[in-house]
Amino acid sequence: MAEARIVWPDLAKGLSIILVVYGHAVMGVNADVPLDPWLFDTVMKPFSQFRMPLFFFVTGLFAARSVRRDWATFADRTLLHLVYVFLVWNVLQYGARFAFAAYANHPIDAVRIVLFPFWPINITWFIWALVIYYVLVKLTSRLPAALVVAPAAVLFAAPYEGYHYALAQTTQFFVFFALGHACSGFVLGLERRPGWPAVLAGLAGYLVLCLTATHLGFLAYPLVELVVRCLGVAAVLALCMRLAAGGQAGFLVRLGGYTLPIFVMHTLVTAALREALLRLGLVSQPAILILLATTAGIGVPLLFHHLMRRLGFPWLFERPAWFRLPARDGQGAPPIAAAPAGP
Repeated sequence: MAEARIVWPDLAKGLSIILVVYGHAVMGVNADVPLDPWLFDTVMKPFSQFRMPLFFFVTGLFAARSVRRDWATFADRTLLHLVYVFLVWNVLQYGARFAFAAYANHPIDAVRIVLFPFWPINITWFIWALVIYYVLVKLTSRLPAALVVAPAAVLFAAPYEGYHYALAQTTQFFVFFALGHACSGFVLGLERRPGWPAVLAGLAGYLVLCLTATHLGFLAYPLVELVVRCLGVAAVLALCMRLAAGGQAGFLVRLGGYTLPIFVMHTLVTAALREALLRLGLVSQPAILILLATTAGIGVPLLFHHLMRRLGFPWLFERPAWFRLPARDGQGAPPIAAAPAGP
């Protein structure tokens, strides 16, 4: 049981990152080879409703240990490695977008690179959001959970809607991070894991509810959408706990430890492969394009990450020794934490 308690969060993150890559592959293909709107919603909504909420909920579960530290240690171990990866990959992503602007679906304004600390490139929004979430939870850690979750739910129901994509996403998803932090003791203390009948019933119920709400237009109501997303998170968490308890899905557990390099790189890979296949006339079927883009979007970043470590360039994904706060009171500097996994 203890092993399951340790590995199921990585399993959940591994599943989340596959669905993130899949979602971006579908959206990219749909931009070039439009799908029927009904089909697009059917293959997207059941997964998009829970993938980011699941990641933020699981991350929130483990935020309690971080926010209990003093501010200096908290900044060094929790915030600075996020800030470092955010800086590196905004520069790299903007550079790649400028270099291949002629082939991109969404050209980048050159002025945006100067503003990226406040207006990050879309693919790094989740790192930007995590820094904000951790600071907010640290500042409110002494308040009753309801006083944090309730305003976060209001933000979900009435999020910022404008040109600032990162801010819009950040306001919408904070409620799941706050819920994870609030439910940490309960969820991590669970002794019993759900059986397969309960897991399958939960997944089936969520799928029916999500598709019904999608095609009848009920997801336009914030309360309905919040309930659907929370049920999706609960159903998939139950699946992850069950798989972990049975020692199954080891690939997803391992993948959960590499979600950050996959997240920051996958859009470059999926877009490049999709455009190459379409322009060379090699593949035109949407389903095959989505499958190939998803596979490459996971596999290529993993290979690149492994190669960079072998060549002695881990700094693309892990902060170097100089990017940390100086030691205090003559004590040795704390160990450098690897950057946390993305969604």
